[in-house]
This record gives sequence, structure tokens and C-alpha cells, in this order.
Amino acid sequence: MFSWSKFFKPLLNSGYGIISLDAPCFGRSTGPTGQVNLWRINDGDLILNLIKSFKLPSNSVHILGQCMGAAMSIRAFTKSSDLFTGTFIFINATIGTWPSKFESNFGRILAWHELDDDHMREAVCYKNLKRLSELGRVEFIDNVEYQEIGRNEEVLNTNEVQVEGISRCDTVSFKNPTLRIIDKVLSFLAKPISKPSLVKNIPKITNVTSIQNSKVKQSSRVKILIKLRPSDSETFIDSITSDTIRVKNLDYKFNGIITNQNAQRMYETEVSDFLKGDLSKIIFAYGRTGSGKSYTIVELITTVSSAISSNSISIKYVQIYNEKLHDMLSSNLTILNLESATSLSLPTNSDLIRVVSNIYEEYRTTKSTNMNDTSSRSHALLYVTLPEKTLCVVDLAGNERILRSHVSGTKLKESININTSLSHLIRTLNSSITSSKFIPTRDSLLTRLLAPIFFENCSVTLLACMRIEKENEREGVGTLKFAVGGSYIGVKKKKKVKDFKGLSEDEIERLKGNYEETKNNLSLQGQIIEDLGVYVKGLNTPIEDELEPTTLILLHYYGGSAIENGSGCCWSNSDILRFSNACRCRIIVPDLPGHGGSLGKISPKPVKSNLTSITKSFILPLLNHFGCGSKTIIYGYDFGGGLALNISQVLKERFEGIIVHNGSYRLEGRREDFMFRKGFVKDVLWTKSIWHTQSKAKMFHNLLFREKSKGKVKMLTEEEVVERVAAVVEKVNR
Repeated sequence: MFSWSKFFKPLLNSGYGIISLDAPCFGRSTGPTGQVNLWRINDGDLILNLIKSFKLPSNSVHILGQCMGAAMSIRAFTKSSDLFTGTFIFINATIGTWPSKFESNFGRILAWHELDDDHMREAVCYKNLKRLSELGRVEFIDNVEYQEIGRNEEVLNTNEVQVEGISRCDTVSFKNPTLRIIDKVLSFLAKPISKPSLVKNIPKITNVTSIQNSKVKQSSRVKILIKLRPSDSETFIDSITSDTIRVKNLDYKFNGIITNQNAQRMYETEVSDFLKGDLSKIIFAYGRTGSGKSYTIVELITTVSSAISSNSISIKYVQIYNEKLHDMLSSNLTILNLESATSLSLPTNSDLIRVVSNIYEEYRTTKSTNMNDTSSRSHALLYVTLPEKTLCVVDLAGNERILRSHVSGTKLKESININTSLSHLIRTLNSSITSSKFIPTRDSLLTRLLAPIFFENCSVTLLACMRIEKENEREGVGTLKFAVGGSYIGVKKKKKVKDFKGLSEDEIERLKGNYEETKNNLSLQGQIIEDLGVYVKGLNTPIEDELEPTTLILLHYYGGSAIENGSGCCWSNSDILRFSNACRCRIIVPDLPGHGGSLGKISPKPVKSNLTSITKSFILPLLNHFGCGSKTIIYGYDFGGGLALNISQVLKERFEGIIVHNGSYRLEGRREDFMFRKGFVKDVLWTKSIWHTQSKAKMFHNLLFREKSKGKVKMLTEEEVVERVAAVVEKVNR
């Protein structure tokens, strides 16, 4: 019962009652130690009878089961599911035979797996829970896998204490959850379910590098190289080419593979690129302990020393040991930040390797473990500064599995700090893959020092060092996954273009061609599009390298007379410039038919039939002419706002969404006219004018957001309007 003891207080505080038991033959329950086979047949009945003895109502029992406790609860639920809610939380679930009836009836499962000699990945429960997690029915957390991808905060670990006489043995094991895990468990239990239900599967980190991923474009400033430590033993590598490693029938393609045969040439290329280029550069070596990182860094620094011709060289040399920064040029003194580190000027380039080698031998923290006789216990960072640019060479400490290294005491503390900081680095790299809006560089000292990789104008080379012997397969695959994450640093996401409803592939390609032809034709001077008879002003996108820029189309009706009558909002050149300065997008401003410079005529009545006619005869040809794709926002003021509402119904598959500003529409009260997909109405804006009242503002707000506004709708200033529109555009850009 001690396994779950850390959860008891938060569960009680949340209003749950708790029944906790030691299973027969375990803990303080009777039965010969280890003779679990004697009671497995009836353990489900034991759980059911226990629940009935407390006279618990139907559908009221959640299960938290550890090891054989999971098996007991599974068999009890299979025999009689009425007493249970169908919610299960498991740790190292174990069972001999997986019952199909349980799988078809349970509600949802949250499960952790902590790999040890008694709980292997070959076990029945592990295989079935893993399979169900891939189907989205189980949230399954393999502690080792999560540590390897930097998600340590979601790992549930076990602690042990010695208490004499507390049980049949004096050792008590219990789970030690973080606050995040406790919150996760409480939320999981509180959420209502229907049987069976689907839960959102935990996203997997991809095995595909950015070079192989057709949806992104690898950053030109980032290079990923794999360094293989030579070995005469049997390896886990299927095949190797100049840029690809094949492992377990998976191809990992990078910018290059370094072997003994090409190592010096590859190092010379990296150093040459730095010396010839204009950017500063960060080269960092990652790999499990014993993979040859430090040896690789020494080779690289030797190459740097030989290649530099400048006599104006200065260096800083620091190491991160147990999450503290030490200045290795100042007797390993602890310092607060990099700026406080000693800067040493070198008279010649030949002094570089001599000084670095001497300092490394004297101050770099290394110790012997079962995995490496000279394991680095710190992260070392060497900064070589030349006129106008800096080379930073980073030798990361080796990530190690404590189960293999068998470290304890001070070495254990070092390993925990090393693994934690590397986990933060992995999490930071993975944020690039998952398109995270937040890059967590402030989580550790290491990620703070390496933040320029993500935010500054510098080139980056990752040297991922691997041992390739069969027994090092798990560590090697982990290194490859780290390198995959590194390949997404600074990627350019290829913007997804939706398949437009009713258009063939040829028509979609024609739209893309129209965009290329017209993307540089917009100006504030305006022009007539002869085949449409439409007068258009605008500005081209200021975003470089955009595969599909966001387009903002401004629709209005009255022209300059709106300003004279107090609307304060019309699409003058100053308006367009204000939006262009605030929004990273292409702006298109057409005059509606019969107004401004456009030919033709339209009725001024904002009724559905009239607006539909304008949408088909005017808006659709305009979208086609400029090749407007899915990232198009229709921003309509007054009559243009009503037109935007109509466009959203007739052409809703063609663009991202609408912004309605002081909208005018004769059928405001008919909700059935506005069946929007979720998030389609990006914003509803209101500014003060003689035509646009508070009552009308509330009517539009209630109609478009399907909820009643409380009190008055806020009247915005022109500056606030621009800010709100810019926020919508930026969200679409992301």
C-alpha cells in the first residue's frame, strides 16, 4: 500500500475516499512471500468482495494499481464492471493473460512503466498498453523513453526507505510524483468519460530528420554530423552511406557521417566555413559517455589552431559542473555568468591548443565509471574570439544510464545533474519539431548559454558521437533521436496549402502560378486589373522566404465619404501603411464595383442575395487573380463586414477566416445564416461612429460568438484596431 502513499493527501484533499491494501503474499498481508501463483485465480473476487464489504455504490470506484495490483483490478473489472467508473491508473502493470473483454469495456487508462528486471518490455501488459496507446485509447509513459526525449517532468520514479519492522522486509518502496504528475492524476480522475472513450495520445517525436521531411526546409545555418567511434565488434548498424545511417530498417539522413577515413577533411571544412563566413559559429558534441566526444573536440580544436591566421585571438573557457558555472582560466573559480569569465589574449594561434590542453588536464572534471574510465562530469564551453566573430566549441558531458554505470554518492549526484541538463536541452530541441510557440531555453544553465543556437544569427554544427557496438544499441538510437531533434533548429515550416473545395490539382497549380505572377504588382498608387475591371491598391509581403504568405484583403463600401461622416475608418494610403507596418502579410485593397476606380455597379443593400452575387462575380475572381491560398483573411468594414460574412458562407473552404468591423447585414438576427467552423470568425471590432451603435455592436457580438455579451461592447481606438488585426495575422503566420 506504500506505493501510492504520496498520492493519498492530494486525493483526500480533492474529496476522494481511499481504500488501500497489500495484496496477499505482499507487504503486511498474509501468505508466503513470493507465492503469488496460489491466489491469482481468485484475486478478482477478492477486489469485488472488498468493494462490496464497504457497500460502495455502482460506478464509483477508480483503480490505482501497481504491478500485480493492476492484474487484480483488471480481472475484477472483467468479472463485474458495474462497480467501477472505468478509469484506471497503472504503474508497471503485470498480468499473465490479457482479457479481450477488459479491452472492449474499460473507459480510459493512464499508465507508467519503469523498466527493471521484473518489468520488461516483453511483458504482456506492456505490449498491450503500448498497442492501445498507438490507437489513442491509453496514455502510456515509458520512463526511459521519456527521459531520452527530455520529458523528465512526466516521469514517475520510485524511492526506497529502510524502516525496521514495517513489513515482511525492512525496505519500503514508494512512488515519488512531481507536482505536475499529481495534478495530472487528479485531472485524469476528475474528467468524465464514456465507455469506451478515446484519449489524446502523447505526441511522438519523429524519427524523420528535417532533411527527409517534405513539410519543412532545413535551416541553411544548421548542420548535423554523425561521428562514429570505430569498433571491430558486431554493430547494430544495418548500413552506412556518406550521409545516411540505417538502423532497424529506418533511414536517418543527416548532412554527413564522420568516420576515421574522412574525419580530418570534415573538421577542416567546418573550420573553413567559419573563417570564410560572416557569422559566429557554435559547434557542440553530444553523445553517451564513452562515445568519443572529448577526443573529437580535441581534434577539432587542433584543426582550429592550425587554420587561424589572425594574431588577434582571445579565449574564454568555462565548465558547468553540478549546475554551477566555473571559470577554468581562473583556477576553476565559480562565477555568476559568462560575462564574468576571464578573457585571455593569445599572441599566436599556436598557443591555442597548448593553453586549452593544459587547462583541460588540470581543471576539467572527469571520473571513472563502469561505462568509461575517464567520464566527463561537466559540460565544457570554449569561446575563441576573432575580430567581429566568435567560435564556441561545446563538449557536453556524456548522458548515461545509471543502471549501467552503477554510480553512487557524488557520482550519482553528478549523473543526475548531467542527465537533467541534457534533458532540458533535448526538450528545447524538440520544441522545434513540435512547432512550440515557446522555446524553453531558461530551464537550465546549459540551455541559457546555448540560447544563441535558437535566437541569434549564428551557424550551428552538431557532432552527434556514437558507439556502434551491439550492446550500445539503446544509447546509439537515443543519440540519433537527439540528432533528429537538432536538425529542426531554425527550420522554415512549409506552409500547408489546403485543397480548395471543388478545385482540381491543375486549378490549384494555376492559383500558385497566379501568385508568383502578381506578388510584386501591388502598390499604393493602385492599378486597374483590366480583365476584372477592378481598381486595386495594396502592398507586397515584407516576409522573406515565405512559401505561402498570409494575405489580408480589406473590404469597404463608402470610400472617402465615410471619413467625412465620422466613421474614422476608411482604407486610405495611411491606413494601408499602418496595417503594413504592424502586420507581416500581403495587403490587397480593392474598390468594390461602381465605387472608387472600379467599373460596374452594385446595390447598396446589405442583403443576402445581393452579397452572394458580389461574392461570386467580384470576390472569387479577385482571389483567383492574386492566387490567394488558404492563408487569406477577409477584413470587412461596414458593408464590407456584411460582405465578409457572406463570403464566409459561399467560399468558406478558400480562406482562413474573417474579421468583421462595424458590420452591416440586414439579417443579423438569423443565426442559421452563419454556420461557421470553430475559430473562423477571428475577431469582431467596433469603433464609434454615427451609424454604428452599442446595440448593434452587441447584436453582432452575440450572433458571431454564440454567446451574450456582458455589458457594453468595448469601443476601440484606431491603434487598438491595428493591434487586434496584427494579432490575428501573426497567429495565422505561425
